[in-house]
Amino acid sequence: MIHEAVETVEAIIWGAVVSFSIMAALAAYLIVALGYWAAVFALWAGHRLTAWARYRRQLPTIQAAIDAEALRADTEWARKRAIARAHSTPPRIPTRPGTDQQALHTCTAIWNTSPREEKP
Repeated sequence: MIHEAVETVEAIIWGAVVSFSIMAALAAYLIVALGYWAAVFALWAGHRLTAWARYRRQLPTIQAAIDAEALRADTEWARKRAIARAHSTPPRIPTRPGTDQQALHTCTAIWNTSPREEKP
């Protein structure tokens, strides 16, 4: 009977040792996993903070580049618009004496100032 009691106590002790070792292994796993994810989060947060600081430091340069590109685009648009406008208007004939334009103005002036006969 004492032998059975000793075996029972021994089984209970071994059960407690196994249970404690399983719980210790799970706790170690959780500690390692949480430590890993905490390190990953710390690296990610550090990367984001340094990227934000770098962006804030370069912001005047970025804004100047955006403004320069907008100015270049506006200048290019104005140049293309001026070329299109120049091609849409016919060439202007200078009015100098002896040119066809001067002759046309002279004929128009004579026609507008000469009296006309009215026919019934």
